[in-house]
Amino acid sequence: MNRFNFRLLMLGLLCMLLMLGCKSSTLVQSDTADKSNPQLKNVQDSAEILRKIIAASGMDDISHVLQIRFTFNVHHGENKLSRQWTWRPREDKVTLTHPGPTGESISLSFIRSEVLANPDAPTNVRMADRWFINDSFWLMMPLHLSWQDTAKLGIQDHGMTALPIGEGQAHHVTVTFPKSDIGGGGYTPGDVYDLYLDDQYLIKQWAFRKAGKQTPNLVNTFDAYAKIGEMHIAMNHENPNGFKLWFSDVTVVTDNK
Repeated sequence: MNRFNFRLLMLGLLCMLLMLGCKSSTLVQSDTADKSNPQLKNVQDSAEILRKIIAASGMDDISHVLQIRFTFNVHHGENKLSRQWTWRPREDKVTLTHPGPTGESISLSFIRSEVLANPDAPTNVRMADRWFINDSFWLMMPLHLSWQDTAKLGIQDHGMTALPIGEGQAHHVTVTFPKSDIGGGGYTPGDVYDLYLDDQYLIKQWAFRKAGKQTPNLVNTFDAYAKIGEMHIAMNHENPNGFKLWFSDVTVVTDNK
């Protein structure tokens, strides 16, 4: 190898080393920037809080669930209602049975994805879908949280605060839903839930604030937890103002996998 070729070889090796050094420096700087980014940290913290709430409920994986049946009951003053539901998640099929105006039993079945995709769906079917979201939200709120894009949910962790009903403290987390359907708000655009969690991240109480208003529309307990299938479900909800909501005839059918 002549002296000229040797110099070219050494120059090439030097350039390669400089390029590798620049790449390594860039990676280190990028990693440091990510760790110091408070917005990224908040998103990661929020995702971790939601993961714990969902996992505590046993609703982090319902792929093995074939059918969920439950009856939703509410007594509040003179208002009383009862709705029976059968939901087959794999088929996205929902069946509602409830008393009609004259006491007769009315049944209605629909595929949720078809209703949501059809703006001209019958009014009674669209109303039934809204009822299903409301009633199943009470039964399985953590599951509904698992369907949301974490980055689009507003999450605030207040640490330990006083319970709104009775004595004692709990881990207080505020969840704010997106303000539009486009953002994932669905039937609850901008609604806010103040969740009060026990040390296992199960909901003890919540305060519901419709569309983000400051004063809660409803504050109530989550009581009488029962393990049904793999799910931990609060069967009773009430408050000192006479509100009482409870579930009966809850069954979960799985494929036993």
